[in-house]
Amino acid sequence: MNYHHTFITFGYTVDIKKLRMFHEVFITGSITLAAERLYVSQPAASKTVSALEEEIGYKLFVRKSGHLCPTDEAYYLHEEVLLLLQSFTRLEESTKSAKHHKSGKLKICSILGPSYIFLPKIISQYMKVNPDIKVNLHLLNSSEIIESVSTGQYHIGLMDKSGPTTRYDSKVVNMTCYCAVPSTHPAAKLDKITPNDLGDTPWISLNPEHPTTKAIIKSYSKYGACFNSNIEVYSTLQALSFVNYGMGVTLIDSMSNLNFTEVLNYKNIKIIPFETVMYEPLEVITANIKPMSEMVQNFYNFMIEELEKLL
Repeated sequence: MNYHHTFITFGYTVDIKKLRMFHEVFITGSITLAAERLYVSQPAASKTVSALEEEIGYKLFVRKSGHLCPTDEAYYLHEEVLLLLQSFTRLEESTKSAKHHKSGKLKICSILGPSYIFLPKIISQYMKVNPDIKVNLHLLNSSEIIESVSTGQYHIGLMDKSGPTTRYDSKVVNMTCYCAVPSTHPAAKLDKITPNDLGDTPWISLNPEHPTTKAIIKSYSKYGACFNSNIEVYSTLQALSFVNYGMGVTLIDSMSNLNFTEVLNYKNIKIIPFETVMYEPLEVITANIKPMSEMVQNFYNFMIEELEKLL
């Protein structure tokens, strides 16, 4: 990459090419070698050094025994130039990475379920291919996610489905739900479950306004059964702990099922499909106050593909 930037240093405007030439002559003691290393002609290299000396107002090298030896002023200047060249090299590398969408910061916020296994898993996969990106993954509730994404604090948010709005862009993914029952429950031997199979078994459920709780109540009403919830929890992961202790049954979506199968070592739980399929909507929202960078867009596309595989 060919840069033509200039820098203000010691009160002078200096071309980066001159500083690089100065550095090469400083470490090689030769105009010829410096010219070879920077792929320029010897006369051009000599002219560059002379121009730099003229700009700063003092000699940088004196010839001794066929070598160019730095002056005391050159030793002092080189310490600063070396730091500047190192910084500029890092800038070049960052610019190249950004051009190929391999660097930048990815800021994601999520409710508990996706942040437990799914997001760390796919972020890890993405970072192996794009090692220069930096990631912020924060756990928030749905209202905090809406505010954080709509104001541009985060690029992507995963949350419970909300109402329609123009504050952000949205995609809803319907996750298949299953029934988690104690392994000692008679329904644990079934291939599929209906509300009638559960009898008066109590439910460990999310709050009454949550879409999954409403779906369970609707299903019970369809079968003419009586829905009984005696424990209300914040998350499905908490509900599974109660099921493991035989306190009742709960609804588990495909995201939580991933957590259950890969991490949670509950011995006393069976996961069984429902006769009538139920879904839990997961809403993926993105900021619309400005376009997504290509790096964020690439991750978003990858995440949606992995969500669809999970479903």
